[in-house]
Amino acid sequence: MHLAGYSAITIAENTGYTKYSIYRILDHPNVQSVRQQMMDYMQKEFEGLFEDTVQAVRTGLKDPDPKVRLQAATLWLKSHGKFQDIKITNQVNLTAEDVVLQILQGNKVDLAPKDDAIAVGATINE
Repeated sequence: MHLAGYSAITIAENTGYTKYSIYRILDHPNVQSVRQQMMDYMQKEFEGLFEDTVQAVRTGLKDPDPKVRLQAATLWLKSHGKFQDIKITNQVNLTAEDVVLQILQGNKVDLAPKDDAIAVGATINE
């Protein structure tokens, strides 16, 4: 239960032992040895999946579906600490405070006028 993430208190409640008994059991050298063997085995299993994971991302990057390519690229960037989540806002009327907030958050702010918007300082010729 401990390797499954349960606390000593939860194990005690479910088994009828006291939490002190659970701590003594967990501290026993035989239990620690078995726990270490299990952790080593799980680590090897995890490492064994690495090659398959890299191949799956590589295949995804070459997939004809743009959504799959984007997901694979995002996964690769996140796993290498290079992913920057850019929030896109659909606000039409941004205040100066909104623009400053977006800049401080590291987001790109597009201040170019939309087709139906009038740029600051523009004149209207009717």
